[in-house]
Amino acid sequence: MTKQELMFSVLEEYEQSNLTIAAFCTARSLHVPKFHYWRRKFRASQSAPKGFIPILPLIDTQSAAIRLAYPNGVSIHLPSVDIALIVQLLRLA
Repeated sequence: MTKQELMFSVLEEYEQSNLTIAAFCTARSLHVPKFHYWRRKFRASQSAPKGFIPILPLIDTQSAAIRLAYPNGVSIHLPSVDIALIVQLLRLA
């Protein structure tokens, strides 16, 4: 059993004990700061996503093109996405 597995089982025992952290640490001869360190690691492991995480494709800004069409009929084709430039052009509308 690794140290992590051991400490995680101790933390599970604590959660079922109904004792305060100080009382539990005294009973188990644990240092309170070390207990908190392992408790943070334990909580982080419990909240970590399990299973597959969706991965969304990113826009390739080098090959992506955008077209702006103004109400007066003017149309602008941009060969790449530059957000700052698009914001400036939209303000002209």
